Amino acid sequence: MIVDTSAWVEFLRGTGSQADRMVSEALQDGRPISVAGVIVEEVLQGCRSETQAREVHRLLTGCRSVEPVYPETYAHAALLYRRCRRAGKTVRATIDCLIGALALEHELSVLTLDRDFDALSSVTGVRVLRV
Repeated sequence: MIVDTSAWVEFLRGTGSQADRMVSEALQDGRPISVAGVIVEEVLQGCRSETQAREVHRLLTGCRSVEPVYPETYAHAALLYRRCRRAGKTVRATIDCLIGALALEHELSVLTLDRDFDALSSVTGVRVLRV
């Protein structure tokens, strides 16, 4: 599974939410968690101190990396965006289309609380773990 920024935020805040529990259990059980560089960037941007950023960086770099292939993955992400737009659904964040393309290319589900993935899931078949 790819853990999206919104799920990492739940985990790092220790909210006790279903997303928090799913990330915690995956880490404890040694189940594979995937992240992309853009997710690492978004999560690190939210760190409140350099100490926290170093700890979070260590955690995230211990996860499996899934990265875009230039230019194919970017073209795939743009296609997903256009398909959603044609279906009358708006994806607000370009990064979410990129994460969706990565999920499809690597046959992974996305753990997220982000509603943009509702459109990606219904129109393009991106598998989303609903929490």
